[in-house]
Amino acid sequence: MKILILCECDGTISTHDVGHALPNHFSSADGKTVDPAFRSLHAFCNARGIDLKIVSDGSCKKEILQGYRKEYDSIVYIGNSLSDGCAAREADFVFAKDSLYTTCVDEDIPCHFYQDFEDILRDMKKEIRGVIFDLDGTLIDASEAIYLGLKEVWRAYGREIFPVEDLGKYLKADLETTLGFFFPAKEVPKAIPIMRKKYEEIYLEKTRFINGTEEVLRVLHSRGIVLGVASNKFGRFSRGAVMHLGANEYFAAVIGAGDVPRNKPFPDMLHAALDKMKLTARDVVFVGDTPSDIETGKNAGIDVYALATGFHSKGELSEARPKRILRTLHDLIDLTAEPEQTETTTKVPFFLRPRIS
Repeated sequence: MKILILCECDGTISTHDVGHALPNHFSSADGKTVDPAFRSLHAFCNARGIDLKIVSDGSCKKEILQGYRKEYDSIVYIGNSLSDGCAAREADFVFAKDSLYTTCVDEDIPCHFYQDFEDILRDMKKEIRGVIFDLDGTLIDASEAIYLGLKEVWRAYGREIFPVEDLGKYLKADLETTLGFFFPAKEVPKAIPIMRKKYEEIYLEKTRFINGTEEVLRVLHSRGIVLGVASNKFGRFSRGAVMHLGANEYFAAVIGAGDVPRNKPFPDMLHAALDKMKLTARDVVFVGDTPSDIETGKNAGIDVYALATGFHSKGELSEARPKRILRTLHDLIDLTAEPEQTETTTKVPFFLRPRIS
């Protein structure tokens, strides 16, 4: 596969808007600084037969990209500003930051968020060997059971609970925080067992996979992708739900609240999952549906793929700057597919693999 990377200069290669010229030999001059990892990316591309070209303001980036279309199988665009949007819409994949990232998210343009060229270089080298999932809102829908469990707490205290349609507004990263929003701190430890008792009575019959989840897990597992779960749901309930849904065989680790000293957004759950999966942070991605999940992944040094299947929109998730926002869980099937064998020696980065689903 013949790959071209088009990289916008101002604010991307150069950390300031230099307007015209790239400083010689990728060094700094006259206050114009260059991302120090650009040289490493350039060397990486040279060694693997990937062409890397620079574009800048003063030319139509969309027309430049279109002019190369017949010569290359895939074109990647790297940029940061609104003016890069026209080229990003034509590219096969985009590395984006600042206002370009927002544009890509709003328009469903496949992209990875990056801070510097070290991020891009890591992505170029990455192979996804494992996936850790959040549970509620990512793989399963247990919102009715959660609401009924909370309702039992309100009933025990002689209070009227909020309407079920407001659950997303009040459901926080963990049970303690959710209850702490409504009850005095001294009452929360008493309220938690009430909720959990009711939840345990009903959660299995009121928990289901989000549409398409079972197929994704089956395909990933069949490809040898190591799978794990990290959930702020009580550990026993997390494992119970996975087993009840017939998915136990897919997971090397199911970690929940009470299994580690600290819940998400602390990294303890992800570290524990990695230990059981026998993988490192650079081998995996963490898939979640909340800003707290994104924070958790960053705290653990793991790339986060966010999914707007819970109570948070794409826009809300993008503000926390995950590596990627998935359109659906099904995207993981394409991202973990084996690359097609070609006559060239160029290794196709995982994010450029053709869609097969």
